[in-house]
Amino acid sequence: MAETVEMLDIYDKNGNKTGITRKRSEPMKNGEYHRIVHVWIKNSENKFIITKRSPEKRNCPNMWECTAGFIFAGEESSVAALREVKEETGFILNLANGELIYSFINEDYIHDIWLFNENVDIKTAVLEKGGTCDIKWAVKDEILRIIEKGEFVPYMEYVRDIF
Repeated sequence: MAETVEMLDIYDKNGNKTGITRKRSEPMKNGEYHRIVHVWIKNSENKFIITKRSPEKRNCPNMWECTAGFIFAGEESSVAALREVKEETGFILNLANGELIYSFINEDYIHDIWLFNENVDIKTAVLEKGGTCDIKWAVKDEILRIIEKGEFVPYMEYVRDIF
């Protein structure tokens, strides 16, 4: 079975598509950016779903994070957010319960931060093999403790400021 090549749109520093697409594996040139979604799911008890990256992951193995991933070429940020959650946890979210709350640039990436207010049962999660190895609900203070212990992916430390 042939491996799927993930194609990504290239953006400028203002978040505008340049009209260029590249393979995910190709390096960025100066002033070019890929776009990534981070998806936070918050329930009615003010708890957030966090997932643990599998030990097989090349970057940040065994670290906690929210669901995250690349926005593919031609894909909208909202569609990527829903797709990533389904891929990594098996949950199907309702876009009407989500909102793009923040965006920022870090290195070669534009990060779109999504917040979904949904009560999902994590006992029904179907974790992505090779991608996600654990899932739990956590209040903000617990997430901050995990960050302080160095067990949360470093590019998500913005949690201190936006939640």
